[in-house]
Amino acid sequence: MFACLLLAFLPAGAAMSLQSQLRGHSTMTAYDPIPVLCTRRGGKIAPWCSQWLKCIQKRATPAETPAAVMTAWKPANCKEVCGVWPQPQPSLVQKPNASAALTFLDLHSMARDECVTSCINFQKSLSTCVATIVFDQGMLSQMAGPKPKGKVPAICSPNPKEPLVSSPCVPELPIRHQKCAKLRTAKTLDPGFVTPDDVAQSCKLIATQMEQCKDCPQLNGDYQTQYVAFTGGCMDQLNAYWTASNYGVAGRAAIPAEQGCRVHTAAQIKAAKMRAAAKKLAAEKKRLEALAKKAAEVAAAKERARVAAVKKAKEIARKLAEAKAAAALAKKKAAEAAAKKKAEEAAAKKKAEELARRLAAAKAAAAAAKKKAEEVAAAKKKAEEAAAKKKAEELAKRLAAAKAAAAAAKKKAEIAAAKKKAEELAKRLAAAKAAAAAAKKKAEEVAAAKKKAEEAAAKRKADELAKRLAAAKAAAAAAKKKAEEAAAKKKAEEAAAKKRAEELAKRLAAAKAAAALAKRKAKEAAAAQKAKEAAAAKKAAEAAAKKAAAAAAVKAAEAKAAAAKLRKNLLKSHGGWNFYKVPTKDTGDAGIKAACAGAGLVTPCAGGSGCRFNGGGCTMTSETGCGMPMWVTAKALCGGRTYPSKCAPFTKVYTFMGYKWVGKIKGCGISSGHGWCDQGAPGKSGYAFCAERR
Repeated sequence: MFACLLLAFLPAGAAMSLQSQLRGHSTMTAYDPIPVLCTRRGGKIAPWCSQWLKCIQKRATPAETPAAVMTAWKPANCKEVCGVWPQPQPSLVQKPNASAALTFLDLHSMARDECVTSCINFQKSLSTCVATIVFDQGMLSQMAGPKPKGKVPAICSPNPKEPLVSSPCVPELPIRHQKCAKLRTAKTLDPGFVTPDDVAQSCKLIATQMEQCKDCPQLNGDYQTQYVAFTGGCMDQLNAYWTASNYGVAGRAAIPAEQGCRVHTAAQIKAAKMRAAAKKLAAEKKRLEALAKKAAEVAAAKERARVAAVKKAKEIARKLAEAKAAAALAKKKAAEAAAKKKAEEAAAKKKAEELARRLAAAKAAAAAAKKKAEEVAAAKKKAEEAAAKKKAEELAKRLAAAKAAAAAAKKKAEIAAAKKKAEELAKRLAAAKAAAAAAKKKAEEVAAAKKKAEEAAAKRKADELAKRLAAAKAAAAAAKKKAEEAAAKKKAEEAAAKKRAEELAKRLAAAKAAAALAKRKAKEAAAAQKAKEAAAAKKAAEAAAKKAAAAAAVKAAEAKAAAAKLRKNLLKSHGGWNFYKVPTKDTGDAGIKAACAGAGLVTPCAGGSGCRFNGGGCTMTSETGCGMPMWVTAKALCGGRTYPSKCAPFTKVYTFMGYKWVGKIKGCGISSGHGWCDQGAPGKSGYAFCAERR
């Protein structure tokens, strides 16, 4: 309380000086925060870190608070970092971050307001830990452990050339080594124990690291984890920020730079931009080479199509000549067939007259034979009826005897089987009863505590035997029923087979008659059909030629009309590209791409390299709006920073989103009712945003 009152009545400079002494910091001490935060592997100091801390020390004095560190640092506003405010370069929300070190913002799994909150928390955390390490020696000394005796091996600290790669000498290394020793013990106790290959390799590496790290303070029992966690965590945050704001590492996804004490020099940023520009030029060269290759492939494909068309025309001409020759041959054969048919008709007429004469003579002979046959048939029928009656009576007697014998045999077999099964079951039941009696006797001899359990077991066993007996009876009944069903089924199948055989015989006779008739009709129709087919082939070839010529004329007219229409729909030219709007009935991604291809144009990507909406075969152009689609072209057309929704020519114009926006099918466009972006979809009319290189 006294200290607080004293500070209130002292002048500002004296109060700050006394405040520093109360926290444990003194300008007379030899304490240097730079080695704490900036030391890398081998004891080397990272120059950028040292430069930044010196700037912070200078500008945050005399306040020496986290707020003063934040003021000296002046990081970019979190709304700009998270893409809430527009800025010249794409924001982290629009561009995938290429840096694995930027772990304080998970921009792809959070909303923008959550991103802003996370960013503010990170800036406060880094400002607080830097203020503590730089200005509050007293608090830091309470966390720090005793100084190590002798020189600390280089492996105990991170590599200054790779600040994000930590040292393998971590406090839990002995625990990992002990787990590996446990595997060796298991192998000794059980020769059949097999250690997986990846685990064995990992244990070899741990053994090597244990030997190299044995003199590191991290592995000593008095090592203070609070100090290491605090300073190491602060170092990790500072390294993460350095990497995330490094244009050479994160590329266009780098977060906006700070305005106060800088972690990167102007020369470093310039060199990084030059490397990025060289990389972009290499990518552009590769893209142009790919386009040239594609153009060569298209030209080759056109040449192949032309050769195929010529070949097809020759083939059609050959087939037409063959059809004419076939028609002439068919005509000749038809004439020969007509002459032959006339001769055959005359011969058939003569033969019919001869047959009619023979038929009259046969009818007279048949009448005499019929009368005689009727007399013989009457006598024969009487004798056959008597014999059939006698045979039927004999068969009836035999059938009755056979049925009686079968029934007796079946009954005898069933009785014998049932008797045998009953004897078997009786034996099992007797055995079960004997076992139950033995179990009961044995249960009486054991101790009282065990008696109850064994009686229960005996009862369960008896129940099981009873169940088996019931199951056996059911199985016997089922077997009997199954045998009867099988006999009935067999009888029915035999009757059905007999019926099918008779039916097949009838069908065979009918098929033979139909085949003979069809053969005769086919011979008669063959000549006429050949002539008809030849005429039809000639007519079809002529019609196909006319149709092809008409189609070519229509396509040429359509292409001419489309070209004229396309010239009227030019939006704007910029950056070496012409941008058009092409009418389409499908404003989804697939419809936009098809409309551009149909007009002989390319489908522009939503943004530049790295835009998360690029893909699906789009082409990189000077339109780099990405999360703000078509904005670059709208500004070029309507001036200033005009949005597409405020630029009249963009009404109902939809751009391709790489199958990565809503539902992975919809385009982004301008609508008077929904603004920017309105969701395009199949069946929704509008204009496709297309381009061509000038």
